[in-house]
Amino acid sequence: MAGLAFIDWAPQSIGLPILSLGLGLVGLGLAETAHHLKLKVTHVLMNTLLLLAFLLVVLGVTIATQNGGYGLISIVICLLWMDTRVQISDWKHAGVCDVCSQSCKSY
Repeated sequence: MAGLAFIDWAPQSIGLPILSLGLGLVGLGLAETAHHLKLKVTHVLMNTLLLLAFLLVVLGVTIATQNGGYGLISIVICLLWMDTRVQISDWKHAGVCDVCSQSCKSY
């Protein structure tokens, strides 16, 4: 993603649709993590799409602004979103661990 932030190859007008698609996928990925749907295939697919969403956000911001600096800022924001996803997952695991009767408490 960092390398793609400095490539100037696309017209500026397609940056916003790419960014919108990426933001939508980020929202779906975080929502799926928070409200785990019990389908393993969906969970794996959404985790994979989350990485694609980060790429689309970085590309969308970079193309829309034609500025690599903003692309780097969007990479930092994507890292924060990834940390949010990990924190949501830890929170969900802690909730499961609280109601578990076994003595192997990790959370």
